[in-house]
Amino acid sequence: YGLEKGEKIEEVVSGIGSDGTNAFKVEVSQIPDLNLTEHLSRLIHYPHGCMEQSTSAIFPQVALLSVLKEDDESKKQIHSFIKAYLNKMKMLQSHEGGFKLWNGDSYPDLWVSSYVGHAMIEIEKQGYEWPVGMKENWISFQQQRARSWRRPTQNSNRYYRRSEDMVQAYRLYTLALMGKPELGAMNRMKQLTNINTSVKWRLAAAYALAGQKSTAKAMVNQLGMGVEEYDFSALTYGSPLRDKAMILETLVKLEENDKAFEMAIEVAKELNNGSWYGTQTTAYSLIGLAEFMKTRNSDIISFNYQINGKGEALNTKAAVHNIAVNSKIQETFTLNLENTSEEKIYVRIINEGQPKVGLEQPVKKGLNVTVVYTDRDGFPIDVSELKQGTDFIAKVNVAKNGNLRGYQNMALTQIFPSGWEIINLRLMGREQSESQFRYRDYRDDRVMTYFSLPSTKSVSYEVWLNAAYGGEYYLSGPKVEDMYDNRIECITEGKWVKVVPSR
Repeated sequence: YGLEKGEKIEEVVSGIGSDGTNAFKVEVSQIPDLNLTEHLSRLIHYPHGCMEQSTSAIFPQVALLSVLKEDDESKKQIHSFIKAYLNKMKMLQSHEGGFKLWNGDSYPDLWVSSYVGHAMIEIEKQGYEWPVGMKENWISFQQQRARSWRRPTQNSNRYYRRSEDMVQAYRLYTLALMGKPELGAMNRMKQLTNINTSVKWRLAAAYALAGQKSTAKAMVNQLGMGVEEYDFSALTYGSPLRDKAMILETLVKLEENDKAFEMAIEVAKELNNGSWYGTQTTAYSLIGLAEFMKTRNSDIISFNYQINGKGEALNTKAAVHNIAVNSKIQETFTLNLENTSEEKIYVRIINEGQPKVGLEQPVKKGLNVTVVYTDRDGFPIDVSELKQGTDFIAKVNVAKNGNLRGYQNMALTQIFPSGWEIINLRLMGREQSESQFRYRDYRDDRVMTYFSLPSTKSVSYEVWLNAAYGGEYYLSGPKVEDMYDNRIECITEGKWVKVVPSR
């Protein structure tokens, strides 16, 4: 809702999920279409956890700390997330000083190395210190890579060349943000021909941070703010919207307030247009919007609200104010809200809930996925009814359907019934599978396998299980997805299964 001064709304809100899973929030902001609460929630609860995804979960929360009106409990939660993130960083910094995408990778990911460092610079402003030795090693890694960087040949794929340019520009930006600009490398890059618009904007931001704001403005004065599409196998996990958020960040640093306002509206609108966006795009959009909102912290939001007849009058400089709805309210509530501000305010009601089991819809986009259950000797079995104590194996095969290009960031999620126990062969020192995977995460009720799918091959992965507890349970079908390209996804149907006494 957009409310002018004095306008009111009355809305009856009903839960959308199964019993006990409903949650509500009300978000009031100065900018239309923000929907920060929903996007932050998605990033925080995102089921996968490579270094890019972990950084995308924590970075926007830190960036928004100064503009969100949060309660003390929410702020405590953010700081607990920061501590967990710092512990993860220790495991994923390579000996060279960059950061790996997954534990077990042999080499650091160059984009992620800049992204993590950028996040840590902001986390440091909140009073946290880098783990011992990490900051110096990261700076050294960035400097060495910046100085030795050479642009790919003109014969290389244009998407690849553009991505390589963007990796270098972002690296130079992070060094300038750290107060250690590599002016020689910046000047060499500035002289290159056929540099993409997004890359020029990122390089201009590095010049602005290095104290050369006039150079930065000269670089972008004749530039438009249009951005190009991405090849989804690009090196930067990027999208046109992510690049617009970076341009917004640059406009703020150049104090181009009118243009920044226009771009902020555009970024917010695109983020909430119903399209699918990966973690990088969602996170960086929120980071860019946070940078913009910091410039408007002198504005005041004031409004009166009531939830089921109880409420208060609020007057705050926070760019966004979240109203928590009592968690005991599960079915329905009535919201009354009046804008008492001088300016227009925007109100959004966030309604969350988990759907009932068995309602998932099969999806088949670019992949063929099959699952076969066998006994320990490899003979097929029917899992519709298993005797208690049975050991068996779930074998999933993933193959391409049509497209021959390789997929780099694939995730297989297998969620098992609570009556089945997962046998973690890793703990026994004998983990095995037909195909190589990049990383595997065992949890209480699921196994998540991360892998690359070569251009002409299929892959197969096994999970060992035991029918441990008697009863009837729902078995979800395996889900396979490219985590940065929603055109590649397969969700198979689930079914009900039983575990019966062995006698």
